[in-house]
Amino acid sequence: MNVLGGLDQVDKGEIIIKGKSSKDFSQSDFDSYRNTYLGFVFQEYNILNEFSVGENIALALQLQGKKASKEEITEILSEVDLTGFADRKPNELSGGQKQRIAIARALIKNPPIILADEPTGALDSRTGIQIFDTLKSLSQHKLVIVVSHDREFAEQYGDRVIELKDGKIISDISKFKEKPEQSSEGVVKIDEDMFFFKKGHVLTDEDIRAINQVLSQNNTFISSDDKTNKDLKRVARIDEQLNREAFKDTDPNKIVYCQEQNFNTIKSSLHLKNSIKIGVSALKTKPFRLFLTILLSFLSFAMFVVVNTISTYSASNTVYDGLKNRSRDHFVLSKQKQDKYDYNGEIYYNRSKFSDADITEISNKYGITPDIVLTDDQEAPYDVNCNVYLSGI
Repeated sequence: MNVLGGLDQVDKGEIIIKGKSSKDFSQSDFDSYRNTYLGFVFQEYNILNEFSVGENIALALQLQGKKASKEEITEILSEVDLTGFADRKPNELSGGQKQRIAIARALIKNPPIILADEPTGALDSRTGIQIFDTLKSLSQHKLVIVVSHDREFAEQYGDRVIELKDGKIISDISKFKEKPEQSSEGVVKIDEDMFFFKKGHVLTDEDIRAINQVLSQNNTFISSDDKTNKDLKRVARIDEQLNREAFKDTDPNKIVYCQEQNFNTIKSSLHLKNSIKIGVSALKTKPFRLFLTILLSFLSFAMFVVVNTISTYSASNTVYDGLKNRSRDHFVLSKQKQDKYDYNGEIYYNRSKFSDADITEISNKYGITPDIVLTDDQEAPYDVNCNVYLSGI
């Protein structure tokens, strides 16, 4: 589902939409693809509680840069049997009603594809049937893809059922209708193991022979109870014309591909007011996450400051800045080289002369020029104001 929705990238293969391959998509193309061609229906509804039902539905159009009119919202709500619910808040709705609101939100932008991720997973069986009935109705003019663990619902409502296990396709079957065979005037042979008897029909010798043949092969129930027969028709997927729905392996040669090559998309956009409202809503519903985010952000900035300070620290620059801020005009510099440790663990320092390269480096680095450079035997002179001159001992 995430791959079809452009949320996850694939290791191999591609999705082709209106002649354009997903291999050629940029990230913005994926965003626009979702906004233009897909309508999502989630298991947990993902309805925003701070917005009314009408505002939740209108958000889908706002992402396309459009404004939803009251007439459009009323019309789409009528399609999911929720007329008059536009001003209600989500907390006033049942689970089934919330799911139908999610369907309405997916439909308002009129996408050619509806992706439904376990749409009945949080619903009771009766409400689940209503949701599947709604999706089945939509499939008459849209491509509806449903992910479900309920095989009975999948085979009852799906025209094509693709079964996956451990990420691999293990079955791909398509539905077809088996036409019944009229055995006699009052008996219809639905298939080799099932017959339909019209009310008031009197069995003929031919009918009896056919029934006896079935009885010789299996244990058989014969029921005239209306409720039992309705349940049997539902389970056996027999329609009112006594056509039985069955499945066979999907024939790749009969798959119809879209021939249109015009891939046009609408970029996502959302009004600033609603963006702030959604952001504030998220902060209210997840205060611990907000606190943790602030704490981690503070620690990250603090660590950045510490690391940056340590990485840029220079002992010589620190000493120079300290001396520069004192009320002295001249200072004595000496050059020392660490030699070795003595037996007490103390370090020997050997003095040495400044070279011309040392003087040049000091001048370039600190912007000062030595006044006097002394030899090893000379002492640094002092002026009458007791200022110390720079020396090169």
